[in-house]
Amino acid sequence: MSGLAQLQDSMLRLIKARPINTKDSYLELVEGSGELVAIREIAIWWRTYHLERTCVHTARLMRRLGLFGQAVAEFYAGTAASPFAEEAGRQFVAAMSGHADHLVASIAQFEAALLKVRAGSAARYGIEWDRNPNDVFRALEQGAELPASEGMPCYFVEVAANIPGMVCCTYFA
Repeated sequence: MSGLAQLQDSMLRLIKARPINTKDSYLELVEGSGELVAIREIAIWWRTYHLERTCVHTARLMRRLGLFGQAVAEFYAGTAASPFAEEAGRQFVAAMSGHADHLVASIAQFEAALLKVRAGSAARYGIEWDRNPNDVFRALEQGAELPASEGMPCYFVEVAANIPGMVCCTYFA
C-alpha cells in the first residue's frame, strides 16, 4: 500500500473508531484530537439522519427502545456501509434483522422486505411476529405503549408485489 493510501485508510479507521495498523506521530496527534471527536459525531449524525429517513419503522422502534444511537454507531464503525442512503438503509435493516430483541428483528425484516419489493423484487417475503404487527405500528404512530409479546410467533406477515397493498398478515395461534 502506498503512503497516501495507507494514510487515507488509517484516517478512515480513526473516524470509524477502529484501531489503526500503524504507529505514526501524525496519526497519534489526530487520534487524540478534539477535531476527530467532532468528525465522528458529524459522521454518526449524518448516518442517523439518513437511516431515520430510509428505515422509518426500524429507526422509530429502536429509538423508542433506546437502542438506535448505539446501533447506528456500531453499524457505522463495523460495516463498510454504502455512501448512498438507500443502500445503507438496506444494509442497516439487514443487520438489524438478526437483532436479539424479537420485535426489533421482526420490524427490521419487514422493512427489509418492503425495501426489496419497492426496488422491484418479485420475491415473496415472510416474517414471523410474536405480537400483532398492526398494534405495534399503531403504538409507534401514536406514541402509545408497545403491545406485549404473546410468547411465541403467532402472526405471519407476507410482503410481495403481487399482494394487494404489498402486505398480508395472518394470525395462526
